[in-house]
Amino acid sequence: MSSSFMLSMDHPYVLSEIERVPSGLLPFEGLHGHPHKLVIKASKELILTALQRREFFMYLAPVEVSGISSFSIFSAFFDDPDEPLFIFTPFVEDAKLAEDVFRIIQSENFEVFFFDQLNRERLGFTASSTIPISTSNRISSVQSFVPMSQLREVHSQCYNWFSTRNEGDDKAAIKIKLQEELFPTDAMMLDLRNDGASGPIHVSSLERHTNPGDMQELEISECLQRIIGDGEISIGPLRIDTDRELADVVAVTEKSVFIVQAKDIENTKRSIDANIQRKISKSIKKVKEGMVQLKGAIKFSQRDRYLVIKDKETSEVSKIDLHGRTIYGLVIVTELFDYEYGDYTKLSLRVGQDLGVSCVPMSFPQLAEYTFELPEEGRFIDALCTIYWQGILNGSFPKLRFNYPADDGG
Repeated sequence: MSSSFMLSMDHPYVLSEIERVPSGLLPFEGLHGHPHKLVIKASKELILTALQRREFFMYLAPVEVSGISSFSIFSAFFDDPDEPLFIFTPFVEDAKLAEDVFRIIQSENFEVFFFDQLNRERLGFTASSTIPISTSNRISSVQSFVPMSQLREVHSQCYNWFSTRNEGDDKAAIKIKLQEELFPTDAMMLDLRNDGASGPIHVSSLERHTNPGDMQELEISECLQRIIGDGEISIGPLRIDTDRELADVVAVTEKSVFIVQAKDIENTKRSIDANIQRKISKSIKKVKEGMVQLKGAIKFSQRDRYLVIKDKETSEVSKIDLHGRTIYGLVIVTELFDYEYGDYTKLSLRVGQDLGVSCVPMSFPQLAEYTFELPEEGRFIDALCTIYWQGILNGSFPKLRFNYPADDGG
């Protein structure tokens, strides 16, 4: 039996390192004699999949650039047998990250901890690995990795390989088995960090059976707080004329008004087990519903120079002068699928062009990543406008990538 408990309690000094990345793998070796630890920072859907399946797989995706043959890894969590949730970890420049990760998973005893994108520890397990001999040989044979300047090419080759992997590739994957629970997995969390948006306490859980949007609204507000500085956030503000909810979240700065509709779904075993066609259908449906609601909220806001709203908890009335402020619309859903971006774009442009407002759908993981990577209002707005105008020009919204150096690939 392991002597470990929650990583954030046993080793709180590592939290600053976890907070510095938006998502991914973070290896921690031998903390004060404890077993090696692998931290996985990811979406709540991926974390719940790990809890339900009690395993995940690491695929070595081959790369060949400028005469250098190496690999990167996909950590795949199979909610769906053909379309898993995954984390891509590129290995470039120096071998340290690869060496640290593989040293941990090749050790006899190690532990895996899962944190969500708002730095809350959700799961912890003792773990073991099964590594095919051929894969072990590949790991030990690589002497160098491609330069950072070729990261775009690494990304392109790896994603192409993963999307066309075959049965042999599945057999060569490293299997990580999640074993003993290090702390209860069904805990309800009270987040006492004061984000300035909605009071000092956020209540959240990994599994969400009823009213999942209530927790998502708080999480959206925490993400938006990163970019609005001293601006104000209202959760579920009411229209002054009807006392009906205007939108799920409204964030106001000196220059901008962000009107947000949250369209989350239950995060349960049933939702994880749903087939990919059902997930795609629900994703499109949620974007469509969200855009209809967003259109109504924006049209109401455009009626007058002043947007008057009421706090649903305190009944305090706020009068927002829209003169000199630009409205932006967001619909936040659980998941967006790459091959459906054309449909998402059509639904969004139909509303945005009718109202003259940039309206963009995002998955919550994207919102968390964008606000992490662009923690300033101006940079975040530039990203929104880039997404929206690329949608107008190309008929499909792009997915932004961060920390990718410019290269000949554009």
